[in-house]
Amino acid sequence: MAACQAVRKAVGDDFNLMPDSRSAYDLGEAVKVGRAIEELEFNE
Repeated sequence: MAACQAVRKAVGDDFNLMPDSRSAYDLGEAVKVGRAIEELEFNE
């Protein structure tokens, strides 16, 4: 999540971001990551 936070900070709030994990997460991990990046307003 540190990388996602750093990218958001670097580009600001007016830039759409969409992480691509390349299917690296299982369901539980995907839910955790999804909730965490929701706070960073990725892909809104």
